Amino acid sequence: MFVYKFEAFTTPCEIQFDASDKNFADEISKFIHLQTKYLEQKYSFFNPNSVLSAFNNRFANTLKIDAEFYNLLLLAEFYYKITDGAFDVATAGTINSIETNISYDEYENIRKKIVPFASFKNINLHNQQVILSNSSTKIDFGGLIKEYAVDQALLILEKYNINNALINFGGDIAVIGKFYNKEWRIEITIPNSTSKVIILKNALCTSGHTLRYTTIDDKKISHIQSTQQIHNNSNQQISVTAPTTVDAGVWSTALLINPQLVLPKHIHIV
Repeated sequence: MFVYKFEAFTTPCEIQFDASDKNFADEISKFIHLQTKYLEQKYSFFNPNSVLSAFNNRFANTLKIDAEFYNLLLLAEFYYKITDGAFDVATAGTINSIETNISYDEYENIRKKIVPFASFKNINLHNQQVILSNSSTKIDFGGLIKEYAVDQALLILEKYNINNALINFGGDIAVIGKFYNKEWRIEITIPNSTSKVIILKNALCTSGHTLRYTTIDDKKISHIQSTQQIHNNSNQQISVTAPTTVDAGVWSTALLINPQLVLPKHIHIV
């Protein structure tokens, strides 16, 4: 197994795979690295020079965007509908646009005012054109783009006839084949409990409130945004396996927001 490590999406990334020789493996790894960094830079919510930031800071509410961006929005719309609105990139983007260097009361007052705009229902997609009902709605591809990058990396490996591989971008994991003729075994860290080892055959994502949050006036605000404040949600972490990393990431996030969702048969809680 050849192992390569780099950083993207502010998190450690690792790929390991079988290949015929090191030079061939190096080229594949470089290709994946470049593709991953491209996606990170183009769709970063926090990079003021990203394409996504230009979209969020638009001067008009009707925009023509490129095919890749448009298809990602179509994908986000699909998951918005299939999760009954629990997974919503517009909710995430609009609420995450609030400054956090203010008091909690100020934060909550602003939050209440923009909640009506924090929904994909304010977005209409037609012929590679995006029509928004207002200037307040913004997009954050958190919970989607890193997972999409994992799936794209897997496609690159499969294109080069790699049959055994693991991709791990900050805990968003996808595998194909085996690890030295054995099943891939992945350890999941469970808050306030012992870790759990599972056999993984496709993709795994874990979403939670415990490690990623913002603190305002000693109150923890989860990085997972909902139109209803969820920092007191009893579910602190959910791990999901699915055929694709995007599937696993979306459903693990959606289930934290709405634990009552009915899951498709191909989605499994670990």
